[in-house]
Amino acid sequence: MRELLKHGASMESANNNGWTPLNIAGNKGHVDVVQEFLKHGANVDSENYEVSTPLYSAASEGHVDVIRGLLKHGASVESASYEGSTPLYSAASEGHVDDVRELLKHGANMESVSKNGFTPLKTAASEGHVEVVRELLKHGASMESANNKDWTPLNSSALESHVEVVRDLLKHSASMESANNNGWTPLNLAADKGHLDVVQELLKHGASVESANNNGWTAFN
Repeated sequence: MRELLKHGASMESANNNGWTPLNIAGNKGHVDVVQEFLKHGANVDSENYEVSTPLYSAASEGHVDVIRGLLKHGASVESASYEGSTPLYSAASEGHVDDVRELLKHGANMESVSKNGFTPLKTAASEGHVEVVRELLKHGASMESANNKDWTPLNSSALESHVEVVRDLLKHSASMESANNNGWTPLNLAADKGHLDVVQELLKHGASVESANNNGWTAFN
């Protein structure tokens, strides 16, 4: 690689998917290669055809050392993909808690919203990534941010039976009566799917057994 660079190889040449050498090295977690490219002036925010930067790719794959190197060289922490998701969103979605910590340390916006209305907390809660959820809550992420269909983090974690996430959200006083666009509360959703441990947790915290969805169904219908 050094020989190629010494003989004038372009660091900005891209493959058919728009990936430059730096994009690829970041995605694969090759820290030394990333550092070498940056030292020779590679564009730290080069985008592939999905508008993903090297930082976004590294966050998706959990390469925290690459993330540190890119941020040190001025990578944009808020660069978003064509879906509107940021590096923090990507790291949260995949459960990479070390990446999440590093990005938060550099001021990543916890309330950034993807095109489908998901925040980093919402996607982490949906996937059951409890350590990421805790990290975001520790930094003050909004528990009531809802996606385009009014699903909050608690709605999603209740539906998917992520009971540890449910406990953490309730510990931070998440609303148990938040309803999605069909009128389903976390208790309605958990009961409908037969998630007994989630139902018990919600009832223990005082969830209303009388709340009904848009069709008039309660948790016990």
